[in-house]
Amino acid sequence: MHSLRKNLYCLAIAIFALQSAGAHSGAADVRTNDGGQMKFEYDGDSQLRINLQQDGNYMVLKDGEIYMVTNAEGQVMVLSLKQTMSMFGNQADAASPSTVEGKLLSLDSTGRKETIAGIAGEVYDVRFIDNDTVGSYPDGRGGGLYLGASSSVSIFNSVIDGNDADAGAGLYSEAASLHIISSKITSNTASSYGGGVAHIGLTAMSTAQILSTTISGNSALNFDGGVMNSGASTTTISASTIAFNSAAVQGGGIGNYEGGVLAVVNSTISSNEAASGGGIYNESIATLLNSTIVTNGASNGGNIYVDSGGTLELANSIVAMNTLGNDCAGIVSSLGHNIDSDGSCSLLDPDDLPNTNPLLGSLGENGGPTWTHDLTLSSPALDAGDNVCCPAVDQRGVSRPQLGSCDIGAVEYDGQLQFNLPLIQGTYSG
Repeated sequence: MHSLRKNLYCLAIAIFALQSAGAHSGAADVRTNDGGQMKFEYDGDSQLRINLQQDGNYMVLKDGEIYMVTNAEGQVMVLSLKQTMSMFGNQADAASPSTVEGKLLSLDSTGRKETIAGIAGEVYDVRFIDNDTVGSYPDGRGGGLYLGASSSVSIFNSVIDGNDADAGAGLYSEAASLHIISSKITSNTASSYGGGVAHIGLTAMSTAQILSTTISGNSALNFDGGVMNSGASTTTISASTIAFNSAAVQGGGIGNYEGGVLAVVNSTISSNEAASGGGIYNESIATLLNSTIVTNGASNGGNIYVDSGGTLELANSIVAMNTLGNDCAGIVSSLGHNIDSDGSCSLLDPDDLPNTNPLLGSLGENGGPTWTHDLTLSSPALDAGDNVCCPAVDQRGVSRPQLGSCDIGAVEYDGQLQFNLPLIQGTYSG
């Protein structure tokens, strides 16, 4: 059991709104999709400064207000970004799509404050949609965001929607450290790989954490409709839902390659499609703990495909109800207390339940910030998990266990009647 990766990462830094209670400073370089570059410098005792590529121009966040500082022919001007957007917003709204490819919809305060790693700041809700970087710098990567290898970035309470790119249509990351928290990545399209997120570890100990996030309705014409993890990268997906993504070749929901380490904890992978590995396609190292991988479809490995060079460990998880193919293709290593509906996962632990219908509800709203498959009262997953491995809470934040033993899968039954509303692809557009 020591190989299970059970840490839940709760790191949340509001990149546009850092106001520190104690001394803390730092910097990060962010490369834009058109080849520009911005440098973020933050001082916890004062303000956040965003240096633009143009000499003498920068943005400053101070006291919750964003200002643009310009230097035109030696004359310094300070403009309130809020007032400027108010003045010119109607003109931008009326512009044709060919002249406005990307658009900042809103930057709104949520009224909450977070203190992470000594940084205290107000949390802002950022909404940005409709970008197109196919064939442009850098090599058509990063339709919504491109994060270079030297960056350390946190994305909190944001929407990345409706972008196109060759790779990483929603987000392409080579970042040393990436956190995506309480966000939605939806309806992005890659002509090659990584419809929603592509995270490529280029440096040793590169990490990515995806927490309480929905990745839905993304597509790739080749590999990995929802999430791609590859290279020297350890990626943890916790309390998140990956649904209704598609890839023409492999990895409808998730693809894991070339030394990448993947941990999926308390998460739901549902209704994704590909030719191989409808839910997960794994060529490297993967561990699934208390997760629900159901109703995915592929001719080879409807829910899970494990390549001959990959390893996948499964504990307290449900792999069931594939819509095409079989539940598992390749070798899956059981760590016990798993459910497999068609017997194809070769579950050999005495506490496993192979050839068993988990009796789940449909994907919908069952409490918490993300969508889940709830347990019915007659589900064999009830009280059938291993308390040693169970996280302290389920995907929704409900305490585990509710009774003697925790439940198998992403949801802990709490005796509450839920009104189960279906998740419809494409409803998250800004």
